[in-house]
Amino acid sequence: MIFSAFIFRNLFRGFSVFLRFSIVAEEVRKLAEQSAQSAQQISQLISIIQEETENAVLTMENATKEVAEGIVVANSVGYSFDQIQLLINDVTDQIQEVSAAA
Repeated sequence: MIFSAFIFRNLFRGFSVFLRFSIVAEEVRKLAEQSAQSAQQISQLISIIQEETENAVLTMENATKEVAEGIVVANSVGYSFDQIQLLINDVTDQIQEVSAAA
């Protein structure tokens, strides 16, 4: 009888340890699944951020080109205004010469 109680007690302990181990193993499995899902979500977010960064870089490059083109146009307009001013000065001088001769 003592021997069977001893065996029963040891079997119960073994079963108890097995149950605790299986509970821990199940929790570890769940955590591993959650970690895998989180890693996949992070990977997707990184891909989205990379795409958005590439789009931002392209937009900035286009804006830089447009600004450069705008500077060229502004310089051209400035030169044209200078030429107009010179022509106005020439015409003014000619008008003054005609007026003085008359």
